[in-house]
Amino acid sequence: MNVGIPAASGHAAAEQVLDVHETACCVVGGGPGGLMLALLLARRGVPVTLLEAHATFDRDFRGDTVHPAILEILDEIGLADRLHQRQHVKMYGPTIPTADGPVMLFDMRLLLKTRFPYIMWMPQPIFLDFLATAAREFPSFRLVMGANVQRLLTGSACRALPAIPRGPASCPRGSARNRSSS
Repeated sequence: MNVGIPAASGHAAAEQVLDVHETACCVVGGGPGGLMLALLLARRGVPVTLLEAHATFDRDFRGDTVHPAILEILDEIGLADRLHQRQHVKMYGPTIPTADGPVMLFDMRLLLKTRFPYIMWMPQPIFLDFLATAAREFPSFRLVMGANVQRLLTGSACRALPAIPRGPASCPRGSARNRSSS
């Protein structure tokens, strides 16, 4: 099936589309923010399709930490205990080496009034897989890996067109949410 693109758009007159899936919300980018948004929407019963450019979550990332405020949010939605079952390390404060041995500059257990007075170090692929697994528990969630979105077309229906056509997500009534990928 070919999707016509207006000549004035500066893009090719037609692009091959291999799959079309209708959804109420399209989230572009399967990083922590995109996955969390998609999970929260799916928990509310909103049909959501998450498009992730990479084929897997197993790649290098900028951050491998989950901070106390995020752990509190995960606890509010019943996921913190499950997350703690995954591989992680707890850091209660920064430690520096000295001649007399390591010294902790401050201890978050003494400073933070939270169930989680630490920074959780967890490889981001594990965290992303955790969020995706939790989101898959909801029938309104759909994850499309390998969907490198290049642009969002709007009109009577909007479509996120992937560069590697795994299928755009059609969003009725212009309700797509676009987020840059992580």
